[in-house]
Amino acid sequence: MRKTGLVFCCQPDNDLYKVMIENGYLYPRFDLVSEAIDKVSEGDGILILADEYPDKGIKVNSELLNKVLTKHLRLYIEYPATIDNLSFDKPKLIKWERCVINSDFFGDDLEKMRIIVIHDCHFVSVKSDNPHIIAARVAGFNKAVFGLPEKVYPILFFYKPNILVSTTKLTNFISGRYSPKNAWRIIWEKILNWVTEGGIAPTLKWKPAVRPMYGQSDKLPQDFEKKAFDKAIKWFYKSRLLVHSDFEKQIKSTMEKVKEADGVGPLPPDNIPIGDGKNGISEGYGAKIYYDGSQRQSYTRRNDCIGESAMAIAFDWKINHKERSKDIAKNLLDYIYFISDFRKGPRNDPKHPAYGLISWSEDALNIYYGDDNARSILGTLAVSSLLNSDKWTREVLKAIIANLRTAGKYGFRHGRLETSELEEKGWRKFNEEAYIEYAPHYQAYIWACYLWAYYKTDYKPFFDKAETAIRMTMKAYPEKWHWTNGIAQERARMLLSLAWLIRVKDNQEYRDWLYLIANDLFKDQQPCGAIRESIGKVGFGRYAPPTSNEAYGTSEAPLIQENGDLVSDMLYTSNFAFVGLHEANAVLDNKKLGEAEDKLAEFLCRIQINSKVYPYLDGGWYRAFDFKNWDYWASNSDIGWGTWSIESGWTQGWITAILGMRLQGTSLWDIIQKIEVKEKLSKIIKLMS
Repeated sequence: MRKTGLVFCCQPDNDLYKVMIENGYLYPRFDLVSEAIDKVSEGDGILILADEYPDKGIKVNSELLNKVLTKHLRLYIEYPATIDNLSFDKPKLIKWERCVINSDFFGDDLEKMRIIVIHDCHFVSVKSDNPHIIAARVAGFNKAVFGLPEKVYPILFFYKPNILVSTTKLTNFISGRYSPKNAWRIIWEKILNWVTEGGIAPTLKWKPAVRPMYGQSDKLPQDFEKKAFDKAIKWFYKSRLLVHSDFEKQIKSTMEKVKEADGVGPLPPDNIPIGDGKNGISEGYGAKIYYDGSQRQSYTRRNDCIGESAMAIAFDWKINHKERSKDIAKNLLDYIYFISDFRKGPRNDPKHPAYGLISWSEDALNIYYGDDNARSILGTLAVSSLLNSDKWTREVLKAIIANLRTAGKYGFRHGRLETSELEEKGWRKFNEEAYIEYAPHYQAYIWACYLWAYYKTDYKPFFDKAETAIRMTMKAYPEKWHWTNGIAQERARMLLSLAWLIRVKDNQEYRDWLYLIANDLFKDQQPCGAIRESIGKVGFGRYAPPTSNEAYGTSEAPLIQENGDLVSDMLYTSNFAFVGLHEANAVLDNKKLGEAEDKLAEFLCRIQINSKVYPYLDGGWYRAFDFKNWDYWASNSDIGWGTWSIESGWTQGWITAILGMRLQGTSLWDIIQKIEVKEKLSKIIKLMS
């Protein structure tokens, strides 16, 4: 054990205190500030740490301060209520502010304008001319690219030459899961080095409470994909997102009080059982991390997330023969089509133009996204086949026809339709219009549904609209493509419909289209398997990076600020690239496609969340991953689903399902071929024409 001229005033469970001991450092610790200052030797360093954060700050009166000065101590104090005559305002709580390095105190290792995050930061407001760290609303990935706004809040500053003050609890860096890890290692090494006046320069190591399952160079077990699949399935249960009837009151109360993007709340109490699917599954976990390291659930129940989750869970029945998973997958589909309001009201009235459509979510029943309908449909088809049931076949056909008849004559469908405009214009108006939107994010998956339906029924409008739209989209590539959060995700989405177009009618032109998109996607794939996010043509993006500090956190947004930021997106890109590459490789059996899929699979298994502290996160996939620094990090500007969010459907549903298909040696296309729909289709077409 190494002894240093350093004294701690804190409780024994303080993060810094514990990590120093774990790293082999021995030093005195005292509970009381007065005792610590009395006992410390002249010239030593002392750290007075905020045990009662965020409820209560630390008080250092004039008498104690005089002792610090008399003994020539170097003092670090955090989250103070008073220091002599220095005036602190009442504690504030950040919302969209992040922290920024604002001086050369940390040297070249952590340069000025570098962004760090103190989650759910409670801080006391004070004036300081030259703070080393400030809190401010800034845009950027790693650096504040537009500089600092006028309004900033000091976080770390010198009150006197030998007194370093933090207005928040910096030592909460492990419990509060401050990000990124490497930056916080540097921060504490520099502070400790200053406090001891160069007496120690520790190299601190610790295991984050939430971390990737494997390091970038760790040797993987032979069955790593099976382990990842099983862990992902367990997440659906440990996440506590499967809604139990006893928790309905809490969900409804929360959703009535908050705005759409803020519909988050605490986990169900431990005495409430895990749901069995009869009440659906909530959307996931919001990106906000609280000061104690916890996260809250997004209570929204969406048709797409439920269908995709059911698909993943059904694979547990197929692979591991778990009856519980079989029942839950069945119950989740029943919830979509028969129990919830997703298909009730106008959606269940054959005379209404919304007939057959599936509502976006329970708190937005009159909104219909074609892409969300498509992914729910695909999930339903997979579950139907895996459970060998035709219970939902008629409902799926109605949904496919409902989307087809509200798509324009070229096969493009408005990304979002509402009941009111359908009632005003009727479905034929949308069916006959010359609407065009080169946006695979919104269009490509419903085309895949049409292609499957054509293959099973020979109903030509399915093929004609899908092929026409795909042909026009490929002709427009890349110059006229619209992108949602980035261009990589649009390429990823396009792969599925192209692969299934070849399944329906194989020719060289279709193959060339698929190879063109796949080869451009390969350019974004890294040696570690990650798909790097990239932004498309300026002016063609729906949700571009913030163009000012003020714009940060005001809308949906990419995880990057500019091309070259090294991050991978598991909500919009990598998950759908995994689907697309798998289906493309299944039809073409191409070596390069297969290698790209295998590399992506390994990457996803490596970055799967590993956490004993937070079992409801264990086995999930966060939206963002910085593959250079091997950490969960990105620009967190997205107003709804930021860096540390987990989506039960889009992300968890698809990644888990594709792992299941790989374990089974099959594809989604092959799985859903045994579903027979031709006899049912003619009656539905007659009803809906």
